[in-house]
Formats: sequence, C-alpha cells, structure tokens
Amino acid sequence: MGAKRLVVLVAGLWLGCTETAARPPALPCPDGSSCAGANPNTTGGGGGGGGGDGGVVTTDVGLSRYNVGGSVVVLNQLPPTATVSRTALSGWTIRAVDDTSTTALTNPDGTFTLTGVLPTFADGGVPVIGVRAVSASRATFGAFREVRAGGGSVTLETFGSERVLEAVSGQGGAPSADLGHVAVLITEAADPSLGVSGVVIDASSASTTFYDSDLIPGQLTPSVAGTGARGFALVLNVPAGDDANGSSVTLRVQLTGGTPTPASMTVRVFPNTISWTSVRVAR
Repeated sequence: MGAKRLVVLVAGLWLGCTETAARPPALPCPDGSSCAGANPNTTGGGGGGGGGDGGVVTTDVGLSRYNVGGSVVVLNQLPPTATVSRTALSGWTIRAVDDTSTTALTNPDGTFTLTGVLPTFADGGVPVIGVRAVSASRATFGAFREVRAGGGSVTLETFGSERVLEAVSGQGGAPSADLGHVAVLITEAADPSLGVSGVVIDASSASTTFYDSDLIPGQLTPSVAGTGARGFALVLNVPAGDDANGSSVTLRVQLTGGTPTPASMTVRVFPNTISWTSVRVAR
C-alpha cells in the first residue's frame, strides 16, 4: 500500500470514529413553543441517553430519523381565544417538507403519524422537522409548523378561507389562495397565556400585516400601533413560490419596553397555507 493511500485510509478511519458534540445546545424550539414533534427512531449512531430534553439525540444526530405524531384542526375564531372551537380534519395529506418520501393521511379524528422522518438542522445543530398539512380544497387553508425533533406531538391549526376573509375584509384585506400567510402569536415569557400588545411585525416580502383589534373583536386591522391585547398578527399574502418548494419570508419583531425572542426569524411559506410561529417577550 502506497504511503499516500495509507495516510488517506488512516484519516478516513479517524473521521469515521469521531462523534459529534455530546448534546445540541439547549435552545428554545424554533416555533417559540414547548418542544413538540417526535419520538426518536434511530437508524444508526445516536449513542447516549435521552435525558430531559424532549428526546433530542445526543450523538451522531444526523443518522437518526423521527416519528412525528399530531393532529390537524380548523379553528372557528380569528384570532384564537380560550373558547375557540376546534374541528378535526380527516383525509388531509401530511408532509415532512424536507423529506418528500414521508407522507401520511389524517384519521377521522384528525390525528396522523409520520414514520421515519429525516430532520434538518437549525442554527446550533438542533434537529428540526417542518410539517405541513395540505387540503384538496382551497376552501380551507393548509397549515405549516417547524418543530424541534423531540418528545410530544404537534397540532396543526388552520382556518377556513371565508373566516379569514371576514376578519380582514373590513380593512380592505383579501387572502389569496396562490400566496402564503404567517400567523404570529406574541406572548409574555413569564406567562405564555397572556398576549402582548404594541408589537409590530415587519416582513421582508411584499405583504400586509393585520393585527388583533381591541375595539372590534373577531376583526383584524393593519394598525400602525401593532398587536392588540391578544398579541396576534397575520402576515397576509406573502409570495410563496410553488407548492412543492414554497419560499421564505424574514419577519422582524419590534416592541418598545420589552425584549422579543426571536427578534428576527425566517419563516417558510407555501401557497394557500398558514405558517405558524411564536414570539416570547421578556420584560
């Protein structure tokens, strides 16, 4: 064996035996909520115990696949309230957007399971999974969430197109089925049940941001004052690319008297789909 070949072989063996970092950094979930989305379904590597991190793989995380469980529901109130009605949606297609071979259909009770999903990685090496619910009818928007691969389940919430139209038409809004939409929930870090008012969302792509109204419940308005007491924003009509690949939009969160986390985020969008994300505000 030549000297050069021997060096290459030794280097290859050394790299093959090197583990990744012992544990990905303990970051908030990409959607700002508690971790949701999967139970580890390891196909190789992945040594070490799960600990209390919601099932994040400890080593060789790139070789692991995950089973994602959850449900799809349509809400009857916009913005959502504590008394919102949820109706299960059956027969919807569920896709892992970065693993196109993985799909499922929702059951009569709206539940679903995606088996053996390969995650992608957020900043810091945290494994995340983008989950999208797609309807055959444009009468109801699809739903998208990006969740951290770990323990728990994910709920994909959406609205009928008529309900969204009712909420924004009074201020000249009209949702398009060819474009994407982003729902942003802004809550207090110390008590996530409380919305934060006065938050302004600035989008990088052509769109209009509507906020919950304290004066007219059930209506959204593009007020320069930002969110109302419920801390809800809907970024309407974002250019969304095609149905297979989608697009993305960067949102900047502006607030006087508080620190939003994240203060800036890139959200994936798809046609006729509501992408959900969350922000926590520390005082």
